Amino acid sequence: ATALHAVIRNRLGQPLATGRLLVHAPGVGRIGRMAVIRVMRGTHLGRDVLQALLDAAWVRGDREVLLHAQCSAAGFYARLGFAARGPEFDEAGIPHVEMFRQR
Repeated sequence: ATALHAVIRNRLGQPLATGRLLVHAPGVGRIGRMAVIRVMRGTHLGRDVLQALLDAAWVRGDREVLLHAQCSAAGFYARLGFAARGPEFDEAGIPHVEMFRQR
């Protein structure tokens, strides 16, 4: 009920990319569950979902947005203005790093 979901669908209504925005703390949003169907990666759908979630966070007054990036995707988030914070950690058997972006 408190999550904002962004979904990009094709003309048949099939989901191609998704993500969600939660409230992490007052003034801090948290993006999670970012996913793009494999055959559509590299087509800017992930960027579009991420930007829509960031726009929603800024509109509601968040001054920072954070996420847990798989290390293999950290470059994607860095290119979109996110910076790594803290050491790598394991989440569900996959190396991750916390990343953040401030308004």
